[in-house]
Amino acid sequence: AAVDESKIDREPALADAAAREHFRTPLVFSVHEAKGLEYRHVILYALVSGQRAAYAEVCDGLTPADVEGDTLEYGRARDKGDKSLEMYKFYVNALYVAMTRQQQLGWRAVASLRQRHLQPYAAHNFKDLLRQCDVYGVDHRGPTGATPLMMAARAGQLALVDALLEHGADAQAVDEFGHTPWWSALNRAMEDPAFARQSIGPLFDELQVAHGDGSFARRLAQLAKLDLLVIDDFAISPMGPAERNDLLELLDDRIGTRSTLITSQLPVKAWHTYLNDPTLADAILDRVVHSSHKIELKGTKSLRDNQSSPDQ
Repeated sequence: AAVDESKIDREPALADAAAREHFRTPLVFSVHEAKGLEYRHVILYALVSGQRAAYAEVCDGLTPADVEGDTLEYGRARDKGDKSLEMYKFYVNALYVAMTRQQQLGWRAVASLRQRHLQPYAAHNFKDLLRQCDVYGVDHRGPTGATPLMMAARAGQLALVDALLEHGADAQAVDEFGHTPWWSALNRAMEDPAFARQSIGPLFDELQVAHGDGSFARRLAQLAKLDLLVIDDFAISPMGPAERNDLLELLDDRIGTRSTLITSQLPVKAWHTYLNDPTLADAILDRVVHSSHKIELKGTKSLRDNQSSPDQ
């Protein structure tokens, strides 16, 4: 953590102590001290100074009209011998470098970064991760800004999700993009069909998505806009009342505007019974069955068996 130099000049002890209250690290430096250090991540603490007099001195003569428009004019002081503003040169230069060289990471880039950090969370032995939670807190943030529960959900590690929830992990915690652990899993499911088939259902049951927080509604809205939505292995497990309502809402948003592909091992004629709610079943099937193309696969042997045969 680098502390604003303007506060160090007058109150070095107070500025240093204030920074150490927020950051549990011995690596607290003044801005001048941090200039030559090559740490990967630096936090500028108290970057915006509360010294009104110094601010007024720097901005003396500047009017709102001077900063309006698409471009700003820059120039050196006319009096080369005037060094009164020299003390601010370092800060202006450092801020320019930070703003022009820092990569701005969107959520897709962060998701990709998190994917590279998933290995410990996908392992069967996660005792070390739980020990870290005992030391830093169950909802501590890792190098990617995600909580352990977010990472475990993205890894599809159900046993670790269970363990973290038992330790009191917050299933509604959000990252810097407003994504909950459930949303972390959904993001990966959108990118990885195999993950969607194998892991997303059990994770839904464990994380118990709270519709009230708005995140699931936003995800449904995004799914409704996909040109092709694939619902694989439909009816492979029981569907509860909330899931039936969500399915109806999703299909309602897509009917007549987008394509939906549904695969199932259960015959279509049995779907009404499977849905176990005559009213909702009628509404769902009315949106799916009557305006669809149906393809029935026949045979006694699995296609996977054929693919795995050495003769194929």
